[in-house]
Amino acid sequence: MLAVAVPLAYAALAQCDLLMQAQAEGFAIVTQLGHSIPWANFNWMSSTPHVFNAFLFWLASRMFPADFKQLMYSGAGEAAFNIDEMIAAAAGKAVALLEIRPQ
Repeated sequence: MLAVAVPLAYAALAQCDLLMQAQAEGFAIVTQLGHSIPWANFNWMSSTPHVFNAFLFWLASRMFPADFKQLMYSGAGEAAFNIDEMIAAAAGKAVALLEIRPQ
């Protein structure tokens, strides 16, 4: 059992790290474009450990599955469009965003 759990946990942490890198890149692009991120929660999240943020998202998705899906998922097309626009604005500074872009 442990032989299966360890590789799965490692893969999940690697994916978590990539998602949090993409989040940090997105926040950096938004602020470089002159927009402020006024929400204290988002500023707080960018300074906390990635594993803690992943745990909070996982917990919210388990406690409120329908609400979480409705609030957090607008469809792959919208996510791809937003990432494309951020990549165009960032001029090569959005490597992690490009990696998580839906096909």
